[in-house]
Amino acid sequence: MVIEYDSCLEAVLSNVHSGCSVMVGGFGHCGSPEGLLAQVLQSGAEGLTLISGTGGSPDSGLGRLISRRRVQSLLTTYIGANREIYQRHLLDQLELQLLPQGTFAERIRAGGSGLAAFYTRAGVGTAIANGGVPLRYGPDGGVLEVTAAKETRLFDGVEHVLETALKADVALVKAWRADRAGNLQFRMSANNFNGIMCQAARVAIAEVEEIVDCGQLPADQIHVPSVFVQGLVLAEKQRPEARRVLKRATSRQQQPALMTIARRVAAEFKADSFANVGLGIPMLAASCVPRGLNVFLHSENGVLGLGPYPSSEADFDPDLINASRESVTLRPGAVCFDSATSFAIVSGGHLSMTVLGANQVSQFGDIANWIIPGAAAVGMGGAMELVSCGIRVVAAMRHCTVNGQPKILSSCTLPLTGRRCVDLIVTDLAVFSVDKNRGLTLLELADGVTVSQVAACTDCHFAISDSVQPVKQVVDCTTSELARV
Repeated sequence: MVIEYDSCLEAVLSNVHSGCSVMVGGFGHCGSPEGLLAQVLQSGAEGLTLISGTGGSPDSGLGRLISRRRVQSLLTTYIGANREIYQRHLLDQLELQLLPQGTFAERIRAGGSGLAAFYTRAGVGTAIANGGVPLRYGPDGGVLEVTAAKETRLFDGVEHVLETALKADVALVKAWRADRAGNLQFRMSANNFNGIMCQAARVAIAEVEEIVDCGQLPADQIHVPSVFVQGLVLAEKQRPEARRVLKRATSRQQQPALMTIARRVAAEFKADSFANVGLGIPMLAASCVPRGLNVFLHSENGVLGLGPYPSSEADFDPDLINASRESVTLRPGAVCFDSATSFAIVSGGHLSMTVLGANQVSQFGDIANWIIPGAAAVGMGGAMELVSCGIRVVAAMRHCTVNGQPKILSSCTLPLTGRRCVDLIVTDLAVFSVDKNRGLTLLELADGVTVSQVAACTDCHFAISDSVQPVKQVVDCTTSELARV
């Protein structure tokens, strides 16, 4: 039977010990068990292996555990908001393993379902499958340990990589409500990895906002059955907040180059379609959907049907965020679900298009956007699944780096996210179609930009369309102005 603990500290002291493996639910702050994490820090437990979908932020419970050097190893998919993680990794203070987010979710789901392993297309042809990604660096900056190559196999002529199940000693999760039997409910996008982590751990402790008597939660509205939950504790602090974004003018919208890209990408959305939007410029494109166009936007943290940013403080919900961990609303007909379902939608090929940012794209459609070895890493998030599932891929990025170096190359020099997968490149200067065998064709030019200027900023050959057009721009958008507050 489930144990009701009197405090987060009691729950932690009873279950989390030095050297154990701990799954931590949440996506950024949303659905993060901050009360339990704070007490893990107070407990003195160290040498932990943490398994978390994101790296948190420096001021989160997860971030503080890492900065206080309580964590020996971190398995995660995205660390963009917490740059300290990679710095500690380079100093040999943290073993870091970055995983594709869909693979991460499915490994957890497999661990909770008694499956030993599975095959996936995500990561094929990249360092994730081929091995060689540094796990540990030495004090002199030399690489001490790297990932091993993984088994691959052809299914229906398509190469897949073998991934093994993932389990943990303890799962610390955050839920909205629980009954005294241990059944759990989540709100909006706060389910993310929480539910599946309960299944994959020997002991799952849920920090909840309300505990009700048995029978008060309708049996058909329970997200995690009590059989997967061993402990409950009432939350001792308010939910941490998402990055508030309201519908007014933003610093990004005051940058014409970014808006040129976003409004051009928005022209690719098709009526009655399902499309994924990634971090950064792609998420900005989500606010430029043509007015009246019926498109359901997917966010990998478990939302289908993203709406505009909140128009007022009254519309803000800390349990509802996008993949950029920003506050959002839902359009009519939207649905929220866990991360395993989110990537079943992706990997099953149920979307029509994805829009991704990029560090580099090659002339034949290779894309790199997750790591600059020895310098910076954000993680791949769900990008490796998105580029491997056979849907249309649009790369949205500035044409050059901040140092003026080309980002469109004959071949990528950074570790790949995917091979020959990009169909369209949209930059602040131009638009290219991508043929996986013949290469690039210039289709459109931004205002005031010439072919020779594009050629000077592009480090590969490209063909030129017989009828190069001005870059398309969506002007009449579903949402107008945005702002961070």
